[in-house]
Amino acid sequence: MVNDIGITDSRRQLLINGINTIVSFIAGLFGSFFVDKFGRRPLFLWGTFLTGLVYIPINVLAARAEGYDEGTIPRSQAYAFIAMVFSYGIFWGFCWTPLQALYPAEILNNEIRAKGMGIKGLLTGLSSFINTYGTSVSLKNIGWKTYTIFLILHFVHNAVMWWSCVETKGRTLEEIDEIFNDPQPVKRSLQKTTIISESGAGIQIKEERA
Repeated sequence: MVNDIGITDSRRQLLINGINTIVSFIAGLFGSFFVDKFGRRPLFLWGTFLTGLVYIPINVLAARAEGYDEGTIPRSQAYAFIAMVFSYGIFWGFCWTPLQALYPAEILNNEIRAKGMGIKGLLTGLSSFINTYGTSVSLKNIGWKTYTIFLILHFVHNAVMWWSCVETKGRTLEEIDEIFNDPQPVKRSLQKTTIISESGAGIQIKEERA
């Protein structure tokens, strides 16, 4: 990606990749502290939406970069592209990284959790393989249009998650089972639940949560 915007020096490329990895890691750490505050569904939806949104300027900048000869791309344009790549890593790290292991473990019951986590690991590995080796081939053959494909896929993904992503924040395993047994699990997971306790003073409402 950085090679296509005129940054061909291997040391600069390594530095950019290294900083991006560190920034994404820090974003993931911060995100892990807010999972129970924001909830799983909002983080998934906002993470997918924001990372998709970042692909709009990436498309524009990459398309403009193809109009220049190698080594003649304006520095401001190259840095803007790098800033978008960093922004993607921050949004992804904050919203998605903490949930990649947590969410599958929460929604899979004891009987299928081991198999489910195994399938999750397999699909993650296959996706990473395709992303790592397929993207470079795609960039070579169709250039900036590769980012347009990613842009479309992000918003398709966001729509699918809107209709299918169940909120598990604050739920016990038994409650999660009840949610998935409901004909409309997403709607059921977003309903408010009132927790009631009994004491000498009578029945008291302890907490009301979504």
